[in-house]
Amino acid sequence: MKKLTILALVLVTMATAKDLRVLNVNTAPVDSLALSLPGVGPAMAKRIDSARKVAPFKSCADLDAVKGIGVKKLEKLCASVVF
Repeated sequence: MKKLTILALVLVTMATAKDLRVLNVNTAPVDSLALSLPGVGPAMAKRIDSARKVAPFKSCADLDAVKGIGVKKLEKLCASVVF
């Protein structure tokens, strides 16, 4: 019974994470950034990758330093990323 409870919790956690579609912007592959983040295409994903190589992002506000990410795009991204 205990194993079933643990398995159920793991499955619920996986489903929740999948539904939220959150990515770690410091570790996700460039193609995942482009495919999964709202308003981020291949060029923006490459700029995010270049910026994180200089210094890892510590908060959503740090993404503002990436060229092309303004206030509106930042609002959309914050719900989809972790650090």
